[in-house]
Amino acid sequence: MGIAKTQEYFLIALRDVARKRGRGFQKRLIIDTGKSSGFISQILDPTYSKKIALETQELIAEACGIDYLELVQTGKNLSIGKHINSDDQSLIPMDPAIQLLHEALEETGVKINEKQKQAVLKILREELKKSEGKSKDDIKKYLEAFGK
Repeated sequence: MGIAKTQEYFLIALRDVARKRGRGFQKRLIIDTGKSSGFISQILDPTYSKKIALETQELIAEACGIDYLELVQTGKNLSIGKHINSDDQSLIPMDPAIQLLHEALEETGVKINEKQKQAVLKILREELKKSEGKSKDDIKKYLEAFGK
């Protein structure tokens, strides 16, 4: 998927979030991103077609309280008319932390807000990173033992 397509999906999802959150969303986005009101108004306009830096897209996603890749995936799903929680394997791979969180939420039936979700994702990512490091160390030990 090209950069232009990724941005297109990002904007589709962002506009959907703006529509769902309603009044005050644009102002909140201006405050949380530090971007001008003109810029935010422009990108929320469906006719906007200029390039937006990846860093800016990530900043906006963060201000929305949504993982950037999840926002892009949502935009892709919306653009092709698929249900947001589609199991179609041809879609963009999901961040493992997001996948674990979604599975745990489904299994427990617990509902959390976006701020809570971002906090849990941060913890999950840290734990996954630690676990990955330990696993690599363990594999190296096994390989060294086999090599002797």
